Amino acid sequence: MAVPLVRARCSASADKDAGVALGLSLLALIAQVVVRHVMTSSCESSLWIISLVVLILRFADFICGCCSIMRNPVPSRAGFLCDIFKNLVITFLQGIAALVQFILGITTVVQEGCALQGGIGIGSGILLGIQAAEESCIWTIVLCLWCVAGSSPVPGWCDKWVPERAKREARKHRTRLAGCGLQSGSGDLNGSLLEMEGAHGGFAAPHNLMKDELRDLSTRQPSGGSPARPDGPHRLANDGDTRQDHPHQYHFDMVAAAQASGLPQYVGASHWWVKLRRTARDPEVKLWTRDCCSEIYGRQLFVLLGNSSDVRHAAECAALEVLDDQQVSTICLGTGEYLFVEARPGRAEAEEVAILMLPEVRVLSRD
Repeated sequence: MAVPLVRARCSASADKDAGVALGLSLLALIAQVVVRHVMTSSCESSLWIISLVVLILRFADFICGCCSIMRNPVPSRAGFLCDIFKNLVITFLQGIAALVQFILGITTVVQEGCALQGGIGIGSGILLGIQAAEESCIWTIVLCLWCVAGSSPVPGWCDKWVPERAKREARKHRTRLAGCGLQSGSGDLNGSLLEMEGAHGGFAAPHNLMKDELRDLSTRQPSGGSPARPDGPHRLANDGDTRQDHPHQYHFDMVAAAQASGLPQYVGASHWWVKLRRTARDPEVKLWTRDCCSEIYGRQLFVLLGNSSDVRHAAECAALEVLDDQQVSTICLGTGEYLFVEARPGRAEAEEVAILMLPEVRVLSRD
């Protein structure tokens, strides 16, 4: 759930920042108008123009942000990038306006002797400058996190920083979009998982993917297991890509396993694991099998849950009979932070050694 809701939280924070800057510029404008017209000051100062420019800029930003949140409370990854750049540009312009206001305020005090109007300009310039600097730093960090999130998982602890109301609104929004019958071409609306699968084609129904993204505990999380072939590393089994042909899978390396065990030929099981985003209780497990060769692991896979990456300390929670080119789903009864998929010898062509090939695994929260 972390990925889309972090984007929602940042979008809401952007509107809050716009409101703060809007309030500061409005107060500065009112103060300058009162000093000039109500108190009948003789000072001719153009400081109010700067406040008006910032006011108009931030008012437009505030209105656009509110409309965006009402239209799409959980922005897509691409849409969120546009929001980041928009806010960076606006804060840059606000910073320039604050600097100009500060300099004009000093000039008004020194050259014209208008202490009150100049003081208002200096004060509002400092406050707007601080707010612009703070917001620029925040959005720069968010941009860095946006780049990192393209290849790394968002930590599960981010969920606790997202208000429950935002989570409820996100779920309702996703459900509403699903009910509209979105086509694959609208994948950008549905967040990172839908974007990844849409890029490769052949993805499941949009409502399933939207539901998966909100519950996903495994995609791009740390993974490992039995030795992997160079063309089939562990990460390919939870990279979000559900293509089922070679080389889009984790592939057990029997030669490397034999070398590691010190035996001329490896005999036994092979397994893959993923560290979940948080401890899961009775999770749903979706598994995609390769488009061929399921006989080399006996057409049977076992699912286990544990609290470490040692498969010997994990408890079996499900057994699956599988064929080539399938998508299967099961409920893994138990609690744990690590999920395993294991192939065991003893059946069909896997009598002595079971060679695990795993295109994709997705672990989904049910709590």
